[in-house]
Amino acid sequence: MTMKSSKVCSAIGLTVVLTLLMGTAIESEAFVRTCQNQDAGEWEFGIAPSGCDAELFGDVPRVRLIYKDTIFDRTSQDATERRRYISQMHALIRDAVTDYIRRREPQVSDEDVEMWVHSILSVATQETYLSHYRIGLDSRLKLMTGDRVVSHGIMQINQEFHASRDQDNSFDLVGNLLYGIDHYYLEFTRARQAGCIRRRANESRAARFEALSRAAYSAYNGGPIAVCRWTNPRHPWSKNDKGYHKQYKTAPWREFVDDPRRASPVKTACLANGDDLCALAGEERAAYLMSRPLVFEDATCFLNTTGVYTCSNHLRTFQCFQGLKPEVFNARPLKLDVRDSRAQVRWVNDRDSLCRVGLPQLARIGDIIRVKKDVRLRKTVGGPVLTGVKTGTLVQVLDYEIEPGPKGDRHYRIRLGSVEGFIFAGGRGDHVAWSEVVAVVPRGRQVPLWIPRAGSVVEIRRAQGISVLSEAKDGAPVLGTLPVKTQVNVQSVVVRWAANEIYAQIQHRNGIGYIYVGRTYPDLSVPEWVRVLK
Repeated sequence: MTMKSSKVCSAIGLTVVLTLLMGTAIESEAFVRTCQNQDAGEWEFGIAPSGCDAELFGDVPRVRLIYKDTIFDRTSQDATERRRYISQMHALIRDAVTDYIRRREPQVSDEDVEMWVHSILSVATQETYLSHYRIGLDSRLKLMTGDRVVSHGIMQINQEFHASRDQDNSFDLVGNLLYGIDHYYLEFTRARQAGCIRRRANESRAARFEALSRAAYSAYNGGPIAVCRWTNPRHPWSKNDKGYHKQYKTAPWREFVDDPRRASPVKTACLANGDDLCALAGEERAAYLMSRPLVFEDATCFLNTTGVYTCSNHLRTFQCFQGLKPEVFNARPLKLDVRDSRAQVRWVNDRDSLCRVGLPQLARIGDIIRVKKDVRLRKTVGGPVLTGVKTGTLVQVLDYEIEPGPKGDRHYRIRLGSVEGFIFAGGRGDHVAWSEVVAVVPRGRQVPLWIPRAGSVVEIRRAQGISVLSEAKDGAPVLGTLPVKTQVNVQSVVVRWAANEIYAQIQHRNGIGYIYVGRTYPDLSVPEWVRVLK
């Protein structure tokens, strides 16, 4: 008799785990159009309008670790805060542009590299006055947004036209910067063929670069069709081109840069390669590892301050950690090859127990719930609609799924007659409005029971009978066997592992015993083992 969940519910593969977790962690919500707790800002370096709560856009713990030196603090009373911030941003941009250009053009001269750095600083100044992350006047971390929250960050990456729908890195400072540099480089290259770019006699290299940079900015700001917009002073958007040229000629950031050769506060080459750990110093690496899910080939884990890994083989189980550590669960996952062989590992695969601790308001498997709103019964979570479920309907919970992410939306699997599927049951903030657990079924109401509960009577259906075990686990010593058609009272129920393996506690002639009565995931097998009489 095989019952282990490992044989009916194999661990989700590494790629799937990363996909599901990172779908909500890289960017908390794709194409965010709302600005929470707006920090209006001013058109000055570091605080361009407007700042919006960063947690809605991405991984705030990661920002505070990796980019701590490039966050402008509006609450600071230090008169040198702007100088500190711009000096650090200048160093970061300088290194990012230098690495990018030398990679694209290995033979590029030092003079050209300096002009490229100058032109990108001019773009970033014109677009946002080098604004990206800041601590707002309300002491909350903000992301600079523009165009009614459509454009994000220092290079104003427009979410409708530029951000990748597969993976949007515009929240990340280096990711935003590199996307903008790449786009600008493309337009700069195209501008060489534009009709408004003509070689003039005795034209210096710097003068030609300046003309190309103006054309590239026009196209960057207005699209490829606008490449020669800078030559038309009567164009409706000529003010943007004039603004860029002013930044290019006056370089106003220089007033705030204390040392143009200062080391970058961030290893931009590491971040460009997607290697966060490479970008962090030793002490910061430990804090970073403890701030997010760690995805290994055989498990997904958390690392605590004592160096102990808490791990699960199953994503369904791992998701229940979000109630215990929401700030960690919602951070960007980190893929690692191996765990520290010296570290202690605590395996947690008893899903129902963990979920009840992490999400105490969650209905348990086997609970009766009352539906408090008209809802749709779907074949899968978010899938095709099978039928409707009316307000007031009483049903038994067979399983649940918890969506990753700050909302923690839950979906209960139920059965109505022969139709089985999922109903939406709200999230952390509003679940009480969608359903409630019913401790006692009202007199006169009957609820079909598909799995046993404490107080149920079950009849053995398995032809070869069911073994009575000394413990609620596979492989426990056998106390005896209950033949087919035996009826027995259930004292309590234990739900184990990711597949919801169900054990019913009974009174046996040799004392307390447990019988295995089936599972509910990935499908309901209980009717093959027992029939629930009441």
